[in-house]
Amino acid sequence: MPSTYETDGQGENAFAILHYFGGACDFYITEKDIEDGQNQAFGLGYICFPELGYISLPELFKSPYIELDLHFTPQPVGKLRKELLKRVSTRWEVKKRAFKKSRALIKKKRGNPLF
Repeated sequence: MPSTYETDGQGENAFAILHYFGGACDFYITEKDIEDGQNQAFGLGYICFPELGYISLPELFKSPYIELDLHFTPQPVGKLRKELLKRVSTRWEVKKRAFKKSRALIKKKRGNPLF
């Protein structure tokens, strides 16, 4: 596991070494902060949108739903981010279609062409 700032400057080519998941959340760890009393890691977090940043390990492990992916193969963060963005895009398209469909049903029930 790389330590603090070891992957600095690698950008999307930095490899995620660990993957924690739970529910619709994913956390990909690229490096662990091993300085004085720090208990955090840097990586790609996905709760609603993929974002690079520091992840508090105690906060992560507080949740009984977070698990370590034992079958995860290290991958570049850029590749993972693109996959997560596809997930966001797909979810948005599904919501958009559902909204249009419900709006059309409301229009039909009301008979209001201006709705």
